[in-house]
Amino acid sequence: MEKNWLIRTKNNHILGPVSKAKAKELVENGSIKGEDEVCSGNGFWFYVREKDLVNKYLFGEEDQPFNPVTEAESVLAPPSSRAYQEEAAQEESFDESLEEGDHFPSEQDLSYPPAPGEEDSEMAASASAADGGNKKKSDD
Repeated sequence: MEKNWLIRTKNNHILGPVSKAKAKELVENGSIKGEDEVCSGNGFWFYVREKDLVNKYLFGEEDQPFNPVTEAESVLAPPSSRAYQEEAAQEESFDESLEEGDHFPSEQDLSYPPAPGEEDSEMAASASAADGGNKKKSDD
């Protein structure tokens, strides 16, 4: 017997998986009430008070369809050819929009800032490098 039904109580406790027969039994004997919800496998949750859905999926023979939200397009799968073509077209238009005078950041622009305490020594080193290493002596 396939156990693929889940029960979510009004206190948000998930019970199961249980068989369809067991879920029917729990509804019939009042163990799960109108504020509790049920779903089959990857289906959508519906309240026990929704008699039309309970009769259709739990007491009826119709299989509950999958939840369309969980069947969204995978971001980990290889891209479809259409999405890939659209992305390639966007990249080409970006490359064409670059003009000859456009500049990219230098390595210095992308470097990490100095850690606390290292600022003074690095600033002094860069200042002396800017002076060419020639500092005027104060006693001159």
